[in-house]
Amino acid sequence: MFGIDANKEMEKLKSLMSQTTSRMHSEVFALKSSEAQPESSIVHFDPKSIMDYVENDNVRFNFDMGNFSSESVEVKTVGNTIEVHAQRKTKTADGETCEEYSRTYEMPTHEAIAPEKVTSELFKEGVLTVQLPVSEALQGVDGK
Repeated sequence: MFGIDANKEMEKLKSLMSQTTSRMHSEVFALKSSEAQPESSIVHFDPKSIMDYVENDNVRFNFDMGNFSSESVEVKTVGNTIEVHAQRKTKTADGETCEEYSRTYEMPTHEAIAPEKVTSELFKEGVLTVQLPVSEALQGVDGK
């Protein structure tokens, strides 16, 4: 017999899909500590790479926060980092679901960022803009 046994191939695909779905389901519902941020959620900048985000002498980041209420969006500075966090809880028939967004940007500065130097604005379209003067992002780096 030549050719492919379609039924056998379909059974293999069904088995693979079932395994993949089971793995994804267990990963989705696995509990993860909200306090321990994975290293990949921190974006590290050096003096050269930060320049890709410069507009009008400000380091500028834009975020799509359309799924979050303005009350749940938080922007803060910790040392030389800018943290953006938002959370949304939705009631469902099975209880409550929680959706979170969290990003941390480490500036190349050697000094702590003054919180009053960071500005943020949430527009009606759900776009959050966070800005920091370039001079603040680079203070203490190479004599700046």
